Amino acid sequence: MQRKHYQREEAMGNIKLNVYMPERYKDLQMVCKTKDHKKDFMQVHEQPSMASCFGFLELQKQSITVKLFDEIVIDAAGQRIRTNKDNVTADYHDAHSNGFAQKHNINIVKLTQPVYFETTEPVHFMLTQSPFYSHGFQIPSAITRYDVHALQGNCFIYIPTDKPGQTKINFGTPLFNLVPLSNRSLTLNYFYDDNLFATKEKSAVRPSVLMSFMKLLKYKAGL
Repeated sequence: MQRKHYQREEAMGNIKLNVYMPERYKDLQMVCKTKDHKKDFMQVHEQPSMASCFGFLELQKQSITVKLFDEIVIDAAGQRIRTNKDNVTADYHDAHSNGFAQKHNINIVKLTQPVYFETTEPVHFMLTQSPFYSHGFQIPSAITRYDVHALQGNCFIYIPTDKPGQTKINFGTPLFNLVPLSNRSLTLNYFYDDNLFATKEKSAVRPSVLMSFMKLLKYKAGL
């Protein structure tokens, strides 16, 4: 039964993910297929290593990498964030965690990046922290869809409040992977256009509205 499901998926062709960014990022590969950037530690060795780990290999083959569009400095103790507001916004969301942040002694920071994703069909994507980069903070996993509405390339990060000094994230740091929960291959369509990006930005909907629409879709599907 599962094999037939995979065969039906493959017959549908590639998943097409549209990626919208301002023109200034055209030559910087801020969003790219993970497999196109082979890492030294993922090269084949005679002895068993992480380069032969099936899970890492599959993630590298099937995911895309989303990088940080700016340099960010976070002062955990003073709750200050320095960033270029033209590129990335970073806001504390501790107050929205229902006590989770306080219980676990973490600051929760939401990063909002200048990139939008969109598909023309209902495909779920998992957002997950890359195993290939150690940041000193945690990115919680999530599952999302981009067919209901174009969504921004946002993520949350958890930073320990007892971490001394500052946490600095450099421009171009790989932040997270997007993994399509499908057996089909993925095609990226890039749109580097300031006007088109502004259109996607202006048409963005509030999360509460999007969640209501998602519930309606599930109701119609009988889920």
